[in-house]
Amino acid sequence: WSAAMNGRHLPEALRLARRAVSIEPDSAIYRDTLAELLAMTGHPEQAAQIERACVLDDPGQWHLHQQIRRFDAMSAESSSDPDTIPQ
Repeated sequence: WSAAMNGRHLPEALRLARRAVSIEPDSAIYRDTLAELLAMTGHPEQAAQIERACVLDDPGQWHLHQQIRRFDAMSAESSSDPDTIPQ
């Protein structure tokens, strides 16, 4: 989480977050961290999907709802950017 918040060592942080989720797949905290890192590395659609699954598990967490809105906005922004190359 610290790497994500500081924007440092993102590839390694992403690898570690994926590992954490593989070990504890029911952890909304680990999945939220993975989603944040995915969004930061240019994959906001995947991030939003992960957050939606977290909301199903814990709908009372307002932070998750905010994350979904943010990731959806990031996705819409990147799809409307003429310089964005589809992957």
